[in-house]
Amino acid sequence: MKKSLSIILALLLLSATSCQSGNNVQTEPDTSSAEVTTAPEIDHFDELVTDKYSGRTLSIFDINDHPTMHVNFSAEEQNGEIVNDALYNRDRLIEDKFGVTITYDVTPEVGAKEGAQTLIRSVLADEKSYDYVIGVLLGGALMTASQQGVLANLCDVPHLSLTENWWSKAMYDNFRLNDTMYYSTGDIAASMYQMVYVTFTNTRLLDDYQINEDLFSLVIDGKWTLDKLYDLTKDLNRDLNDDGKLDTSDDFIAAFDCYRPESCGVHIVSVSKDNTTLNIDIHNERLISYVEKCSKLYAKITSTGYSDANDSKKMMFKEGRCLFYSHPIEVAMSHFRDMEDDYLVLPMAKLDEKQEEYYGPGSGWVSAFMAIPITADYEFSGLMAEAMAYASYRDVRSKAYELVYKQKALRDERSAEILDMVFNNSYIDFNSIYDFGSMNSAVNNAISGSGTLISDLDSKLPSAEQQIENFLETWNGQK
Repeated sequence: MKKSLSIILALLLLSATSCQSGNNVQTEPDTSSAEVTTAPEIDHFDELVTDKYSGRTLSIFDINDHPTMHVNFSAEEQNGEIVNDALYNRDRLIEDKFGVTITYDVTPEVGAKEGAQTLIRSVLADEKSYDYVIGVLLGGALMTASQQGVLANLCDVPHLSLTENWWSKAMYDNFRLNDTMYYSTGDIAASMYQMVYVTFTNTRLLDDYQINEDLFSLVIDGKWTLDKLYDLTKDLNRDLNDDGKLDTSDDFIAAFDCYRPESCGVHIVSVSKDNTTLNIDIHNERLISYVEKCSKLYAKITSTGYSDANDSKKMMFKEGRCLFYSHPIEVAMSHFRDMEDDYLVLPMAKLDEKQEEYYGPGSGWVSAFMAIPITADYEFSGLMAEAMAYASYRDVRSKAYELVYKQKALRDERSAEILDMVFNNSYIDFNSIYDFGSMNSAVNNAISGSGTLISDLDSKLPSAEQQIENFLETWNGQK
């Protein structure tokens, strides 16, 4: 499907952060004199604007399994839908200021896997069909394309400010190897607002169980941790029908799926300090602590009533039989809009208070990752991608918040601050995507009590090491 959107843009050209550079450092002004003149702050978008590319077409390929759910572009006109209209206005702004015409190519009939193959064939044929791509990682999509030598190293692309809030700095820190990364995520893809894991909290149940903690303050003060989550929920699970087991269809669970290693800064496989290789660390104190804390939160639960176990979990929360539930934020739009109870959205809990930031683990199944084909004009693609990302951060993100909270009363300044924490640190690390040696299953088995952490990881180590060696050859061989 092709969709052309007409627009015109104008702003100043700014060289952005590369993979080798850090953020610009601003020095404090000298206030020793009696009179200080402060220059007006220049919006980053205005720094990017140029008429250099007036008359060109910006061609964007959306490699997407569910384009009607994971929406990255607007309809052909405004229709009253909050995010649609914000995306429409963003595209009109870009077209108007830069003098370009935006076209979208999407893959609803063939899906993301075939879309990735279309991209690969196009690049190998030296066709300059696409300026950048938004896509899914998993299921044979961008993860596969990144191993075929068809994607540009984003570190070599001018204008991209990959450590700024409109891109994922956490992904920059964890998915950049040998100063190379083939895709990232950020506000450039509206579905980024759907892919990040968060913790939903039923506010009625907080009252029912007399939990008087100010959860927003806990988060803002850096005290929202796995231990705090356990303290709030221990001994609250209930077998409501007394059948001797916990079931999603008829029982009460206090905390469901409320932990992920990425949210706790736990990495079995991590980039080395010199950024040249991947290291495996199974004797990792943070990993051991993570498993111990999650084991206390774990409850053996049977999922019945739905063919998809994820649906039964969502409905359990929606029906008011779960206090805390973690899932990609898309569920707020797809399932909770007509939920009777109100809810809060919190980040995934940190491992402990020493952890400096909250991280928002992303789902690799959502079309929220940007890549640039090697056949593209890097100067043009980088400038347009940066402008689209920043314009979305400035003008679209706040509109997405309105879809997360169904009650306007809950959409206050603190809820926006919490969501900013989530979106500013959304990311995926190498092992969450590639799962070298199936080590993730060993961690999950240790949490559930069906395995022993270190011995199971030791048994998977030779396979993981070989897979990493093969991966590094492919990753580095494209440079």
